[in-house]
Amino acid sequence: MANHPDWKRDAPDEYDNYVQHAATLFENGASIVDVATYLAHIEAEYMSLGVKGTTADRARRTATAIKQYLETATD
Repeated sequence: MANHPDWKRDAPDEYDNYVQHAATLFENGASIVDVATYLAHIEAEYMSLGVKGTTADRARRTATAIKQYLETATD
């Protein structure tokens, strides 16, 4: 699913790799907490935005949305 064409079509920017990796983490059994931790790390370290009071919640909500998409998407 991480290589599904929808990912390429619907998120065609520099963040594709982050979303695709998050999808792959879920496909490999990662939890929402695991993926949220990954996303928060990307935001803080790779995007150089640091950790803010809203980082963990935003990452959790994003991870949840990705997981929900994967659960409803069809190949």
